[in-house]
Amino acid sequence: MCVLRQFTNYWEKYQASELLQLAKINYVKAFELAKTANSLEQQAELQQHLGEVNEAVAQLNNALYWFRSAQSSYRQLGDVKQVQTLRPRINYLLERV
Repeated sequence: MCVLRQFTNYWEKYQASELLQLAKINYVKAFELAKTANSLEQQAELQQHLGEVNEAVAQLNNALYWFRSAQSSYRQLGDVKQVQTLRPRINYLLERV
């Protein structure tokens, strides 16, 4: 039973990793569409999601890039709350990269 449980844990981690990679691909596609449509609000949201996905798969430099991009977009939109919300996350990543 212990071996089965261990295999199940590995399989679940693999599936989660694959789903995160798929999410990343789809977020990038959506981001490109938002850029083409000149929708800064959608770009900001997608940049934030890309930061989250990259952080989840331990690609911290990429996560930092996307969170900073999102923060910049939110700043352009005048969304002070989102700019402030992202600040601790960016600082945390700066300490880890």
